[in-house]
Amino acid sequence: MKPFSDKKKSLIINPLGDNGFHFAFNFENPTGVKLLTNSAAQRLISIINDEKPIDLNNSIDFSLNKSGLITEAILNTKSSDKKLSVWLHAVDACNLSCFYCYIPKLKKAVAIESNTLNKFSMNSQDAIVIADNLIAYCKNNEIENLHVKFAGGEPALNINLIDYFCAHIKKQSDIFVSFGMLTNGVFDSSQVIPVLQRHKISLSISLDGYELSHDEIRFEIVGKRKHGTWAKIFENIQSALSVDIHPYFLYTITPSNNSDLFKFSDFIHELGLGYRLSLIRSKESYPSEIQYEIIGNLSKLYRNLGENLDVNLPIARYAKFSEWNIKKKKDIVCTSSRKYVAIDQNGNISSCQMNMNNKFGNLLKNELELSLGRMKTDSHLLKIASPNLRDGICNSCEYFYVCSGGCPEHTIKSFGTIDVPSPWCKVFGSLVPIYIESIARQMLKNVRNKI
Repeated sequence: MKPFSDKKKSLIINPLGDNGFHFAFNFENPTGVKLLTNSAAQRLISIINDEKPIDLNNSIDFSLNKSGLITEAILNTKSSDKKLSVWLHAVDACNLSCFYCYIPKLKKAVAIESNTLNKFSMNSQDAIVIADNLIAYCKNNEIENLHVKFAGGEPALNINLIDYFCAHIKKQSDIFVSFGMLTNGVFDSSQVIPVLQRHKISLSISLDGYELSHDEIRFEIVGKRKHGTWAKIFENIQSALSVDIHPYFLYTITPSNNSDLFKFSDFIHELGLGYRLSLIRSKESYPSEIQYEIIGNLSKLYRNLGENLDVNLPIARYAKFSEWNIKKKKDIVCTSSRKYVAIDQNGNISSCQMNMNNKFGNLLKNELELSLGRMKTDSHLLKIASPNLRDGICNSCEYFYVCSGGCPEHTIKSFGTIDVPSPWCKVFGSLVPIYIESIARQMLKNVRNKI
């Protein structure tokens, strides 16, 4: 059997202190971090150095092969095409006004009065047509799993429409439909929580800092004065937890809030909950000193998590970074223009929420199939829809299948092409090895607890 080549330094085997344990990770074909005993690590090194042939009758060789560390016949299988994910823009308005918001032409700081919101919201008649056409598309294309993420704007501003949409689409029993809601957390829990419960809608809440730094970014305007939202969100978190709804948190790292990562992380983990960290998607690149500051804080955070985070809160889920998936080989971070689309409140179809000003069809006219075809030939989206066409410098980076070059829309908006490194390449490159080692150290801690 031909061993995996490490000529690109794609396979790392590093010791974890002097305790005899090592960790290994295959950058060329990621299948997760593997914890190895000293004998397994030494055997893996000998295989790489072509000292001995692979013998699958040997228990160590068999285990190394099964883990995906020594051959190109990796456990990864081609992901199923039988899933469609939809970002459903329930309302084109938000009660907040976050400075970095990337939704094009969103109506910000909108007062929560029905007469104001109606003109920005999806209506019930259109919701039925959209739901029916989504189901029809799934049936026609043998898609078994439809996931709808309610967003906007602030989807809770149109919670009755969400309730109506879910009740209608669930009647289609031969398609599995799941729901999520991405919210800023500033809502009336007495109205929103029952809808989440009724339709088993997973809840994601944006928090951008800890208390004061969060309130500097995420605030309401009341009587021309800013009112921070931290207290209200915390109250709604408690309401969700009281009925066994466990929110997941999304933290956008900015120059002003990156020093709050530690307090935020402790706060979320003390609740037994998880989060994902993302970097701000501004068109302009930040200067090196700011990037190095962010690198420093992220590095300290993940090193600390590797040593101290509860083993029942795995880092890859409870402290996830960006769209990284260390258990799956990815040449692009998302399935935009293939198995993921965004639909606005009027039924217009776009490739993703960052590109909602570019419309490729309308779902009210049942044009999803046509829209996806247009995306695949659009010059802007060509290499997002067909990632195998990417030919930039990122392709030769040893970390490519982990970070996948970052958000492609962000890179395109910054530089006009996907075939250049992300504006955050420096952060990605610095953090990848630290992130992987932090996961390994948490795994080792789990092993020690069992001894």
